[in-house]
Amino acid sequence: MSHGCNNCRQAEGATVVSESGGCRQWLWRLYPFGVSLALRTMCATFLAKKDLKETLFKLNKDVGIFYHNNLIELLKEENNPVKEYIIKRKLDMKTIIKFGIGYATGKVPLEQHLSSLGYTKEEMLASGILLESQKNGKLYDRFYSRVMFPIFDIRDRTIAFGGRAFSAKVLDKTIPKYVN
Repeated sequence: MSHGCNNCRQAEGATVVSESGGCRQWLWRLYPFGVSLALRTMCATFLAKKDLKETLFKLNKDVGIFYHNNLIELLKEENNPVKEYIIKRKLDMKTIIKFGIGYATGKVPLEQHLSSLGYTKEEMLASGILLESQKNGKLYDRFYSRVMFPIFDIRDRTIAFGGRAFSAKVLDKTIPKYVN
C-alpha cells in the first residue's frame, strides 16, 4: 500500500516539498542507513526522555515531602517568623497537610537528602530545584529559607514550587520575596 508524499509532508513540514514518490521512498532517502535503525534510535530517544520526565516527577514529589516535613518540624518550635506567617495567613494544619505546604530550611541540605534517595547530580540539576554554584561547584537549594507551595497538575503530580522568602534581605529588597 503506497501513500502519496502529502501524508509525509504533513508530518515533517517542508522537508519533502520537492520530493516525489511514496513515504517509503522518502524515508529511505531521509534515513539511508535503514528505517529500522532510525525507528529504534527514535524510540530509544523517546523512552530516555520519558524516563527522565518520570524521574523528575518522582524527584519533585520527594522534594515536596522533604519540604513538608521541614515545616511540620518547624511549627513545633516557638517564636519563629515562619510560624508567625502561617498563623497570620490562617493556615491550619488541615490545609497545610492537604496542600503539602512546606519549608526549605537549608539546615539539612536538599542535595544530601536527594542523594540518599538515589538521585544523580544531573537529575537534581535537571529539576531546576537545585543550582550549581559557579564559585565552588556545590549544589544549593534555589528555595533556601522559603515557605514552599507545591504546584500540582491535573494528575496530582508535583510539577513546580512557589516559595515565599523569610529573610531580612527581603525587607531591603536584595532578594525577591517570591520565587517560582
